[in-house]
Amino acid sequence: MEEYVVTSNDSFNPDVFAAVYAYTEFIQKCEKRAVPHFTKIDNETKNICSLFNIDVKQDKAIKNFSDVILIQNSNFDNLSKEILKENVTEIITNNKNIELSNEFSNANITQKDVVALSTIVLNRFIDYSVILSDNSAILLYHGIDYAIKNSRENISSTEDVKALEWLNINYNKKLKK
Repeated sequence: MEEYVVTSNDSFNPDVFAAVYAYTEFIQKCEKRAVPHFTKIDNETKNICSLFNIDVKQDKAIKNFSDVILIQNSNFDNLSKEILKENVTEIITNNKNIELSNEFSNANITQKDVVALSTIVLNRFIDYSVILSDNSAILLYHGIDYAIKNSRENISSTEDVKALEWLNINYNKKLKK
């Protein structure tokens, strides 16, 4: 059975971290083997995980993975040496301003015009009727909120707002401490 590594070359702020964490869960719930790979986890992400007792291990290297899923919004030019472009089988990005298909010819590419990567991942759960764990719901909520608050001029897309509303309706009691 194939095993996927889900990672990012971006710093693991709450949005990137949540997207990688939850998308790993999504793949596992679709009965495929997947592991998250976290490096450069920022302090805000660590604080959210600590507040909600979500255990996370920071990894050092990607080894022996022929199927890599990248979730990121930038840094496609400076990939870690451990990530071979030919091994990238899927890319999820909110950066619509770059052409990736020539560089990542083996990858299924999802590019959406949203602020939060977490919004794209949440919509995958919703579209395929896959139930989120409480931890993924918490992280996605805080990831979307972080992305909106840290975007230029606090912009958000309609999809980002709908994602927050959906999480509030379906997981309200678990999202805040």
